[in-house]
Amino acid sequence: MKSLFWLVAASLLLCACLQDSPQASDADTLPTFNTQNDPTDTPHTQNTTPGAASIEAPKNNAQSTATLTATPLPTEAATSTPHPSATSLIPPPNQPTVASSPSPTPAPLPSATVTPTATATPTASASPTPSAVSCNATYCFSSACTVDFSANTGMAAFARAAAETCQANNEKIRIKMESDNTQTITIVLRSDMQNAGQTSGNLIELSTAWFSQHPDDQGAIVHEMGHVHQGYTGGNQPFWIVEGIADYVRYWAGYANSWSYAHCANGSPHYTSGYWCSAAFLNYVEKTYDSQLLPKLNRDVRNGQYADTWFQNATGKTADQLWTECQQTDCKLIG
Repeated sequence: MKSLFWLVAASLLLCACLQDSPQASDADTLPTFNTQNDPTDTPHTQNTTPGAASIEAPKNNAQSTATLTATPLPTEAATSTPHPSATSLIPPPNQPTVASSPSPTPAPLPSATVTPTATATPTASASPTPSAVSCNATYCFSSACTVDFSANTGMAAFARAAAETCQANNEKIRIKMESDNTQTITIVLRSDMQNAGQTSGNLIELSTAWFSQHPDDQGAIVHEMGHVHQGYTGGNQPFWIVEGIADYVRYWAGYANSWSYAHCANGSPHYTSGYWCSAAFLNYVEKTYDSQLLPKLNRDVRNGQYADTWFQNATGKTADQLWTECQQTDCKLIG
């Protein structure tokens, strides 16, 4: 019975102590006490059983008081390098401070300004290109032509111009006429000629009387160069075709003037008259029916293959039918 009495008394004492102790707000949360920073804390003896409460009996106090302390959970030793504070980037001791590179500040865009136009700096004039023609007291030379003006040495300027005209036009006329003649052309001024010019092979003869009065008539020289590249030696060579092709070449090369151009008028009123009207007729047929008509016609006359049926074979119409058409446009009689 005594044992039962003391057991009941101990139980009542324990209940009284528990009522005086702080209650945990959460069954799963252990009460914690600040044992490091509170100066009012007094040392206590840690229970050897982790997590168990320590009960101490009161001394010299009529009312018993029990003190409940919680044993803190063991703290794991830190093994990782502590992270720096969010507000402090202090490097570890004895380490060089790495200065962060400032972000580059974009350069401000320049404001649009109107730049005055610079005045061109005058430069020295380039040396003129040496002429393809050279002259002495009686001759002018180029790679295409030689001009002999010994019959009238006062015509040196004309002789140079004639050599330059020959040099500028010889190759393109040769190609247009499908000529294989690549020999140098010789031009000789003569004082005993009645007509303005004449051609035999690669020799062109010009009248000093005509060209001393008409030194700008370079088209007459181109006409004679057309004869050079016709290269006719025999066979059927109608006069109107021979002279019509030569004038056609003159106008095609750009040497028409106020009295010599592709037209039909007194002096050359018909396609068979030769010269101006024949050139106008041939030009009409070529541009209307066949852009290669002139080279073909020249080649067949040169080779002795021209006949009166040539235009009908080439265009489907006779020369007279073509002439009737041309009279409506390019071959209208002037004057």
